[in-house]
Amino acid sequence: MRKFIYTAYFIFSVVGQAAIASTFVGNGGNSKDVELQVTLLQIQKSLKQIQQEGAQSPSLCECDSNLEGHHLCEVLKALSADQKKQCKEELFQASNEMLNLLQDPKGVQIIWTMEAMQVSEKAGLRQAEGVAVVKDKKIFLNREQFLGLKDYERIYLMTHELGHLVPFEQKYIQDDEKYKSFQQDDGGRQFLNSLGASVAMKSFATGAISDYVASLNRSKNSKQHWIGLTFGSESRNKDEATFSIEKYKGYHIRYRFQLNENLGFGLGMNRLTGDQTFYDTAETKGELKTMDAFVAYRILPFADPFSIWGPSHFVLAAGMQAGEASVTINDGIVSVTDSAKFVAPLVTAEYYVPLIHGAWVQFAVNYASYSYELKEIGYQSEKNHINYGIGVSYAF
Repeated sequence: MRKFIYTAYFIFSVVGQAAIASTFVGNGGNSKDVELQVTLLQIQKSLKQIQQEGAQSPSLCECDSNLEGHHLCEVLKALSADQKKQCKEELFQASNEMLNLLQDPKGVQIIWTMEAMQVSEKAGLRQAEGVAVVKDKKIFLNREQFLGLKDYERIYLMTHELGHLVPFEQKYIQDDEKYKSFQQDDGGRQFLNSLGASVAMKSFATGAISDYVASLNRSKNSKQHWIGLTFGSESRNKDEATFSIEKYKGYHIRYRFQLNENLGFGLGMNRLTGDQTFYDTAETKGELKTMDAFVAYRILPFADPFSIWGPSHFVLAAGMQAGEASVTINDGIVSVTDSAKFVAPLVTAEYYVPLIHGAWVQFAVNYASYSYELKEIGYQSEKNHINYGIGVSYAF
């Protein structure tokens, strides 16, 4: 058991250092970031609708009943008549350039960051969920905060940041400046907020919100914590014993922490039982209890984030397993029990299929190379053990 503990400590130390090495998860071009992809598609559909309806559309820059009472509605209800007129006209004028930014592969680069962001304004530093860099045509998003928003709130945030990259009357708008009818000290922010809120409202009218309900509800592989329960059985044993047990079955509980898209580590607990009856009276009962520590590598083979197969993935893991085996032989008169401990390498392969709201179904194959001898009852186990199972997991 001490060897197992040292091995587990070594595994966690190595992967822990790997986690510290990088603060970036990916960029906006990653097709697996379904929330971001949905947001960009929703904005595009809304902008195209705005172009069709024109600047005089009565619903433009107005609150949609679906968000009555929400902060986004309050943004638009607070607009004066002049501000509302400006919102309509300039959103319509900017819609084409915003579309170009989103549709051109070189138009805008969206980059995830795990770090808190601040922007420097006249009043000092201000915390931000998103930051636009005009010169480089880049938008930085705090990944955790972005994924925690509602879909229409993501549209609002992203449209605001896009607004920084579009020139209005040949100048780029800053948050902490006055702009036309928006004469507050942070008039630029209020103006871009009105554009973001307007595009979010339009996404309800166009159906852009309802179009992607299934995709957004489907479980995401971007979660860090994975807890799973797998039920399975071991392939037929070939133990060297007169009263050997041919098959074990039971359950496996696992926790995995996903450091990034590919690398993870975790712990597991396994319990298997089996029994065999001989000559109508003699019976053998066995139990295997194990603990394991492992490093996992995840493979995401599918690119389409909007299909059920898009988030599905393989997890390959290697680690060490420490356990105890006990066998009881009872011939109806005498009962004898013996046990032994072991430490051995473990290799597993799992395939995860998404359900909804963080739930998954997984199919697993485990291979362990261990053997044990029970001298008191003359029982020698085989060395190679393969388990097959199916189970459920929850990711958060």
